[in-house]
Amino acid sequence: MKKLGMMLVVGGTLLGQVQAQSVSGPKFVDIGQDIIVSVYNVCTFAGSNEAIDSEFDRNNTAQPIRFDYRANQASSGSGQVFNIRCTAGTPVRVTNTTEGRQLTNEGENESETTLQKVGDSSATELRVILRERLNMTMSDGSNTSPDRYVLRLNVRAPAGQYGVTKGDYAKTLVYRFEYDE
Repeated sequence: MKKLGMMLVVGGTLLGQVQAQSVSGPKFVDIGQDIIVSVYNVCTFAGSNEAIDSEFDRNNTAQPIRFDYRANQASSGSGQVFNIRCTAGTPVRVTNTTEGRQLTNEGENESETTLQKVGDSSATELRVILRERLNMTMSDGSNTSPDRYVLRLNVRAPAGQYGVTKGDYAKTLVYRFEYDE
């Protein structure tokens, strides 16, 4: 009986070793890698990839709005002040700092201002009507669709200003475009 007990133990050990060796196949472990990208708001002038930066872009100017005026009839001219694109959802503020007025996308802003004769600050000023239109087009949600801001300005000199003398009249309007990075 002692012999039989030993055989069973030895036989059980041998059987366990055989089973362990019969498990085969590749060994593996899954390793996760997180990717985290911090996206910041940025605004650029259309046609440029350079970010608008207050230090770099402080003295940008649009093309001058030019037109001729004769006192017997109203005259006007218009132009695009800026075309800016921003990351979707970027909080922005547009202000006419010369006139002290914030612009919104609610139709046209109309105001009156005067232009001074170039080289003669004592001359009678030319009165003009400013009509500013800020068009905001928000992103359609695709990854290449920005929020877009286009400011157009129409300047009209009303008829009947016979007291202004011949010459060029000018004024620089300053528009501030601010965004939160």
